[in-house]
Amino acid sequence: MIGRCMMKISFFVWLAILIGGYFIYGSIVSKISGPDDRVPPAVSMEDGVDYVVMPTWRIFLIQLLNIAGLGPIWGAIGGAMWGPSVFLWITFGTIFAGGVHDFASGFMSMRHQGLSVPELTGMYMGNKMKQVMRVFSTVLLFMVGVVFAVGPAGLLSYLCGQGSSSGIFTNKYFWLTIVFISKNAAKTVAMGLKDYVGAFGNVDWGLTFAAIGVSILPPMIVYFLLNRHVTAGMTVGATKG
Repeated sequence: MIGRCMMKISFFVWLAILIGGYFIYGSIVSKISGPDDRVPPAVSMEDGVDYVVMPTWRIFLIQLLNIAGLGPIWGAIGGAMWGPSVFLWITFGTIFAGGVHDFASGFMSMRHQGLSVPELTGMYMGNKMKQVMRVFSTVLLFMVGVVFAVGPAGLLSYLCGQGSSSGIFTNKYFWLTIVFISKNAAKTVAMGLKDYVGAFGNVDWGLTFAAIGVSILPPMIVYFLLNRHVTAGMTVGATKG
C-alpha cells in the first residue's frame, strides 16, 4: 500500500518537474536560439513533396510523435523492469536531452532551408564529417529499431516465463516474429496456432487440434510416400566409407 502511494506521489512530482522544465528551461533555450518571424522553408520553398505547408495541429502531432512515439512503449517496459528510478532518466532526459535536441535540430534546419542533420554537420565541419554523420545516423537508426523490437519481445517472453512456465510463449524470437509479421498469409504454423488462444488464456482445444492436424498432415503424407527413399538415403550416408 505504501509502495503504491509513493509511486503515485513520485509520478505527480516528476510530472510537475516536466511541466516546469518546459516553461523555465524551454524559455532559456528559446531565448538563446532567438526565434523570429522569418518565413519557414515549408512556405518559401513549397513544392508539395519535400516542403509542404501543414496546419499547426498536425505539426504538433508530428513533433509529439518524434519525441514520444516510442517513449510510451519503452517507458512502460523500463518501469516494469527497473521500477520508479525510471522516472529520473525519463524526466531529466526529456528536459535536458530529448526536448533540447529536437528543438535545436529543427531550429537549425529551419534556418538552413530544411537541411537534415548530416548536411548541417557538413556545412559547419566539412565533407568528411558529413559522411561520418550519415553513417552514424544510419547505424543509429538501425540500432534504435532493433532495441525497440528486441526489448518488448524480451520482456513479454520473461513475463510469460514467470511461475516456472514453459512453451513457445517464453521464446523471445516468437514475439519478435509477431512484431515483424502482421499479414496472416506470411505467418508460420506456430504463429497461426497462437490465434486460437483467447485474450485471457482460454483455448478452444477443438479448433486448436483441428488446426494442428491440418498443419502436420501434408508433411506426414510426404514422409509416408517417400519413407523408403528417406531411410535409404540416411543409411547410405551413415555407412559410406
